[in-house]
This record gives sequence, C-alpha cells and structure tokens, in this order.
Amino acid sequence: DASNELANDPPIQLLGRITTVKELLATGLFQNEEIIYTQKSGERKKLEGRIDGLFYRCSCHNEVMSASKFEKHAGCTSHNQNDRIMLWGEQSLHAIVAYLKSLGSAEEQLAAILELKKKNEDRKASRDQG
Repeated sequence: DASNELANDPPIQLLGRITTVKELLATGLFQNEEIIYTQKSGERKKLEGRIDGLFYRCSCHNEVMSASKFEKHAGCTSHNQNDRIMLWGEQSLHAIVAYLKSLGSAEEQLAAILELKKKNEDRKASRDQG
C-alpha cells in the first residue's frame, strides 16, 4: 500500500518557495512522471516522455534532453517550451509553477504538489480499472 510506504518515509520538505520550472523539477517529486508535448493547449500530443531529474526523457529514443531540445524533437519551436510540456497530459509545467507562485509559503506549495500527485494517482487508478 502506497500510503503505508509514504508514512514510513521521512517527511518531505522544500528548500524554499518554488518560482521556476527548474526549481519544481529539482524537488525530485516529479521524477519519472509522464509528460507530453503539445503545440497548443488542447491539441493532440506530439511527443511523449518522462521527467528525468532536471531534464526530459523522450519515449521514442529514451534520450534525456533539455526542454528546448525536447520541443525541437517534437518538431516544434516556441518562446516558452514549458508552456507546451504538459504534466500527465493535464497542465503545463509553466501553469503549475504559476499556481504554486500564487501560494504563500513553501509548506503550502508542498501541500499543493502532493495534492496534484494524489489526484493524478487517483486518475491513473480509475483509468486502469475502467
């Protein structure tokens, strides 16, 4: 049971408030999470991958790359790649950071991150059952 595993882990703390995508990825809380690249919001996916440290690993070549290289690999270009890289196919990494920045403290940010992760786990579980 995942909840028992979390109960035995040491408490998670952020080193400070998250204000950039790089800081979000540096928490390690999104390691190996699913991402997709879309050219525009609501558009079908162009490239799938996973978060790998501060970088992205494409699913087609299993290659680790920066956000700009991940975007080029998808055959696209933009001014802000993290607006197009969607976590779990739901929200862009940029939008998640903007939401976190609106919260007051690192503790509130951590609670919000853990809630996002729980919602995703619930969504995956219901998808796998359905």
